[in-house]
Amino acid sequence: MGQFLQSVQGYTPFEAGIRLLPMAAVSFISAALSAQVANRIGTKITVGLGIMIAALGFFYFYWVAAVDVSYANILIAMCMTSLGIGMTMSPATNSVMGSVPVGQSGIGSALNNTTRQIGAALGVAILGTIMNATYLAKINAVEWPAQLPAQAIEAIRNSVQGAHIVAQNIPSPPLSDLIVSESNRAFTYGSSYALLGAAIVLIVTSIITFIILPSKVQASKEA
Repeated sequence: MGQFLQSVQGYTPFEAGIRLLPMAAVSFISAALSAQVANRIGTKITVGLGIMIAALGFFYFYWVAAVDVSYANILIAMCMTSLGIGMTMSPATNSVMGSVPVGQSGIGSALNNTTRQIGAALGVAILGTIMNATYLAKINAVEWPAQLPAQAIEAIRNSVQGAHIVAQNIPSPPLSDLIVSESNRAFTYGSSYALLGAAIVLIVTSIITFIILPSKVQASKEA
């Protein structure tokens, strides 16, 4: 989201960071309240519902995605996603730790962190691939003017930041505007489809959670 704010909507790193702060605040508050929610409605519902809310946040951004999308819409998507993630993490971790004996809690914690790191790495790789493939497809579909050098086209294909650098070095305003608009549009399409993929994965995960996760955290047993 930060890269979208900077590369497409033109905010500075500081301005983009300020606009991302509500995401951290909502995540902090929802994480702090997640234990109380789990006590009231059960771990299964809390975790499954949190994952579903995060999925809806990703889907909302896919639905409203546009180069000129308002910050209000971005804020809604970010807050929905962070609300769901914050609501999920603590009860999910407690459920994992409650399923192993006290004497093996170190192993359980290590395994939980390992699966989390692997999941994050795979998510970045897979969703990044979806975004890059969509970006390239949109860029390759553009009929670039003949006067644009092959090296410049390759830079545009590499990244939206590269496209903006190429545009800055072209003296012709119509051509530079074309490069910026097409690369921004391609990056927005790529980001939205990547988040759609994430939303689908989270919806499936939520359904699995409702099926297999215990309703309450199991009390840890002695080894």
